Amino acid sequence: MSSGGQALQSSPLKTSARVQIWIVGIMLAVLGMWGMIGAWLSQTWEPALLSAAMLIAAVAVVSRRWWARYLVFALSAVYVGLCLWYASRSLLRGDFANKSVMYAFISLLPLDAFLTMACYWAYVAGLHMKRRNAS
Repeated sequence: MSSGGQALQSSPLKTSARVQIWIVGIMLAVLGMWGMIGAWLSQTWEPALLSAAMLIAAVAVVSRRWWARYLVFALSAVYVGLCLWYASRSLLRGDFANKSVMYAFISLLPLDAFLTMACYWAYVAGLHMKRRNAS
């Protein structure tokens, strides 16, 4: 590898770390493709930017590029921000004012799944995708 370092130059990863990296790559690819297909069907291209970033991140994560870590952190932050924004908007709008706690919990479950997924991406990026070595 050259000092520019296309891929990460670190000790070999354990099997569980490689599996987790692939899981994150597949999650990002699926969500990126889902967003691109949705943008194409609805002919609204602004959300496609985030989807394109997810597809780029998916390829970078699987190929273990040194900069993929920071892109995954950024995408995780965007997703956490979006989840919190949607949840606060629903609560402030009064969507759950006369509903039971169970109704609110079930209604926000998909949002919780996206929040958990974004946190998992950041966890894997922070743990298994180390910074570029200075070699």
